[in-house]
Amino acid sequence: GGRLPQLLAAWWPRLAPGGLLIIHSTLTNALTRAWLETVRRPEPGAEPLGEVAHLSLLEPHKRYQNSCTILQKRGDGYAEPIHTLYP
Repeated sequence: GGRLPQLLAAWWPRLAPGGLLIIHSTLTNALTRAWLETVRRPEPGAEPLGEVAHLSLLEPHKRYQNSCTILQKRGDGYAEPIHTLYP
């Protein structure tokens, strides 16, 4: 959890808009949860990731290593492609 800022500093710029990054054990681990909260609610003056969508999944049947967070890099006009006109 303590090295997540370094991981993101190294890899986030290389991730294409729309790219996904999955981080393990983010909800019930104190260090990674604190980091996740800075992604969810960046403090003024903090190094932001830019526009990011996130989804956290909890596996309640497990006591340890029981969650993950998926971050999607947005921004730069990124939008999901539309492939069809009708449903």
